[in-house]
Amino acid sequence: MHISFESELYNIAHNITQIRTGSCLIHSHTTYEILYMLEGDTVFSIGGTEYELQPHTMLLIPPNSFHGIHVLTEKPYDRYTVHFDPGILSHENRALLLNKLPAKTDSSCCLRAMGESGILEMLRQFDDLAVSPETLHKPLIPIFLQALIARILIKLPVRNEENAHTPQSLKNDVLDYVNEHFTEPVTLDTLSARFFVSKSQLNQTFRRMTGTTVIDYIIRKRVSYAQQLLLNGASAQQAGSAAGFGDYTSFYRAYKKHFGCSPNKNKHENTHHGQVSEDLADKAFLADGFAITMEEKRSRQNRGSGKK
Repeated sequence: MHISFESELYNIAHNITQIRTGSCLIHSHTTYEILYMLEGDTVFSIGGTEYELQPHTMLLIPPNSFHGIHVLTEKPYDRYTVHFDPGILSHENRALLLNKLPAKTDSSCCLRAMGESGILEMLRQFDDLAVSPETLHKPLIPIFLQALIARILIKLPVRNEENAHTPQSLKNDVLDYVNEHFTEPVTLDTLSARFFVSKSQLNQTFRRMTGTTVIDYIIRKRVSYAQQLLLNGASAQQAGSAAGFGDYTSFYRAYKKHFGCSPNKNKHENTHHGQVSEDLADKAFLADGFAITMEEKRSRQNRGSGKK
């Protein structure tokens, strides 16, 4: 089964696949994501924490959060995925609908036993919409999407702010700190001293929870943040500095390595539409059961356009 609605502001899909993935591809995007799992044998990593997904588990993933899914077997993997940009929400409702969603990756992102919440019934409206006249799709999707988010807000547990900031395990403490301070001069030495752990142990712990090293994670956070600043009108120099790069050369090299183009080229050639489309394309493996790297994707695009 496969239904899909896509525009520059959203990507909504219902998929059932039976493809085992070899690994968990960690990635991030600038859109919000809602994943509701009906069936499957999967492990989802979000913010460095792994969750074994049970039927009727819902994940709420904030923008720019590193996450990925590992499909362990060929058992049918049935899920709804909703990616949306805040621009799809009406101005009068936007703040209300967004301010209660998780702003960072923690335990509040994973909600279990949601089968009686009414959220699945709202998601199934998109199945019904798929067989309705196409003229109804564009006007009804924003209405359905806002109603879905409103329903989720009603069902979110009340957060205990006092307990929300209780110190957690080493890995969560380190990840929370890095996510909050990645634009600052964070190094292995400073983290090692702050958390009273050796640099080698720190890197090993970090690699287990994110799939990469501390420094690589920080660089990826910085270039993703810099890209947002560029799309919002900042110069390449301003974006690199604000993202935490000490000099333009290191920013240029990191940006080109990550995105395959210079920050100036990205600034002039990418529109908001293009960025959201790229973000959604990077998650094609979630819908289709395949994991492709950015380099593979560009190679395919170049071959299709005749570029060398």
